[in-house]
Amino acid sequence: MRLAGHWPATGARGRAWPGSSNFREVGGLFGWSGGCYVRPVPKPERKPLQSARRVDRRTASALDRARRRGDARADALITKLARDPRRRAIDQLLGEVRDSATPLPAGLPPALRSFLEEEALPAWADRARLLRAQRFAERNAMAIAAALFCAALPSAFTGAKGVAVLYTTGRLEHDLDTRVNETGRFVFDVLMPGGFEGGTAVRATQKVRLLHAVVRHRAAGGAKTPPDEPPINQEDLLGTLTCFSVVVLDAMTAMGTLVSPTEASDYLHLWVVVGAMLGIEPALLPSTISAARTLGDAVAARRSASSREGRELARVLLAGIERHLPARGLGLVAPGLMRFFLGEEKAAILGLPQGLSMTNVARLFAKGRALVSPGTPGAGIRHAFEGWLGRTLLEVTMAHKLDGRAPSYQQPLARATCPFRSSQTQR
Repeated sequence: MRLAGHWPATGARGRAWPGSSNFREVGGLFGWSGGCYVRPVPKPERKPLQSARRVDRRTASALDRARRRGDARADALITKLARDPRRRAIDQLLGEVRDSATPLPAGLPPALRSFLEEEALPAWADRARLLRAQRFAERNAMAIAAALFCAALPSAFTGAKGVAVLYTTGRLEHDLDTRVNETGRFVFDVLMPGGFEGGTAVRATQKVRLLHAVVRHRAAGGAKTPPDEPPINQEDLLGTLTCFSVVVLDAMTAMGTLVSPTEASDYLHLWVVVGAMLGIEPALLPSTISAARTLGDAVAARRSASSREGRELARVLLAGIERHLPARGLGLVAPGLMRFFLGEEKAAILGLPQGLSMTNVARLFAKGRALVSPGTPGAGIRHAFEGWLGRTLLEVTMAHKLDGRAPSYQQPLARATCPFRSSQTQR
């Protein structure tokens, strides 16, 4: 039977989740809805990466131009602040501003104050849709966490040029592990209900945008930085946007989470708003799920390539996941999920280990469901419990991984004058 208006629960490449023939028993990974099970209907087959190498000329031309542009306003501001002798004091003041309800300190330079006041929510942002998207994320916190760490981040790591920049800004494995978890911290700052209404979403996004400008400032003139291709350019930002939006949604449906068209559209809207606040030019932003998926496929087709940095970051990510699983053998789950979400070609790009087969993973999660689901009065209570449990586990894990420290993006100017090391000098 098909549930009208919902995305079918199939794999990222059109494959049904293992065990889908008896989906009434397995129930997907996080996928009961309204107290009934729904057998998934396969999505149209999506072309594997190797078959998607050809990007139409118009899209390729637009992305070529996007790759030559950074973020003019943020870049100009960081260039100015990097020369300010009060930079450290300014950074400390900036670190005190964690949410948009906190008044801006009086000691901030006028240019930085104007940036923080003006580069907030775009006028076209729909606050009701943003809150709906955050409530959706809260209900599905565990599924989104799995999709983020086993689909979105690994997918981003296949972009060889972009990932080289991330690797360059971290010198040790612990630092790289921290950077990965800071990304998770940022995502959940954005997804926290009420985050755009006095919460942490606006300030966190603004500071990440400034941190990106710091990276471009440090890289300017470097031997590995072509003058017409700044790091974290507009194409890189678009690729990240699609990873955090449609790649996450595809992974959730692959796990059996039922996502309505309205929920998917609202979730994309949230990330498009965040993308605008991160400095992506409005004309480049996708307006529909289909457009976002097409854009993501085009960027991946142009930029996915094997790299030492990408393989190392994938290894660090897998090691970090395994350290926080309750049983060591469960470490085989993550690479299995990554392979299922990414497909074999991208898995090979990252050098992922084989991991458990997805049939075994599906059975594992079905058994986990059987332990916690009996006696639940209804889907609403179960969703509320899952949302609370997922949010609590993620908060505890992030706090532990960051060892009580604030994410580095809270004080983005700290690295503004550090030398930009090439990845070769760090090995």
